[in-house]
Amino acid sequence: MNQIIEDIKVVLDRNVELNSERFFLNNGTSILSTDDANNLNYLQNCFIPKQEWRKVNSIELEQLTTSIDDLQSNWDLGRHIGIIRIPEYLIQPLREIISTINIDLSQSRGDISKVTLNPNYQCAIEAIRTHIQQYTLMTNDEIKTLGIHCAKPQLITTTVNTVQYLPHCPYVGLHLDSWENSPLKRRHLSSNRICINIGQENRYFLMINLSLMKIFHLLGLSTINDISKHYRGVKLPSEFMQHFPTYPVIKLTLSPNEAYIAPTENIIHDSSTLDKHELDFSLTFLGKFGLLH
Repeated sequence: MNQIIEDIKVVLDRNVELNSERFFLNNGTSILSTDDANNLNYLQNCFIPKQEWRKVNSIELEQLTTSIDDLQSNWDLGRHIGIIRIPEYLIQPLREIISTINIDLSQSRGDISKVTLNPNYQCAIEAIRTHIQQYTLMTNDEIKTLGIHCAKPQLITTTVNTVQYLPHCPYVGLHLDSWENSPLKRRHLSSNRICINIGQENRYFLMINLSLMKIFHLLGLSTINDISKHYRGVKLPSEFMQHFPTYPVIKLTLSPNEAYIAPTENIIHDSSTLDKHELDFSLTFLGKFGLLH
């Protein structure tokens, strides 16, 4: 299987440009060898995207995207990805705070925590929280601030495991989030996230454009025993990439001040900094967000 299947849809807000540099597609995934995993500080048996990228063609672009005008009021929490733009005046205070910190590349995760100690930090975060309130699907939806993340440039993927492997913090590769640990049948109703590019360069969101339940069926699973075995769905990503190693990964470009709204508990994903020269900075909020007509 080396062609994308229509499932997950990307929706661009009205002030976000759809151009030829927005979507890239590769020829699948691979499992890191034991030596490469050790040398690159990855977990064993994890999956990464192959690094042969091309721009999507017009047919693929139509399969991947839908117009905001076609949404009406039907935002699909588990199958829609939004691209929005945050005003510069809201991001600049955070960039100014970051510029005051001399971040050591080898200790970047620890250094970035110093940002929260700045007396202007909470005010800057609250201003952005107020702005993104317009993207919550219900007026009483809770917005949780996950904070600023810093990643080195030239990384295949950026997510690390900081829970089980301190202070080692290996990269996990393409993965599925489980903040809510919902069962497979309710994964599409889990909270999604807004992740804002607060850096100075483009950053890249990686995804396989298939919802978790779609993956379940593509693997030929359907019985009660299958549902019981995959009750949480957490093993489905690795099984899918192992069975369909040529299924393409999508690389979505996010310019500075742009953000994605993504159901990261329902899709295989990560981010990448391979084409970057400077540190990558992002700010993430957890909630139930969407673009409404």
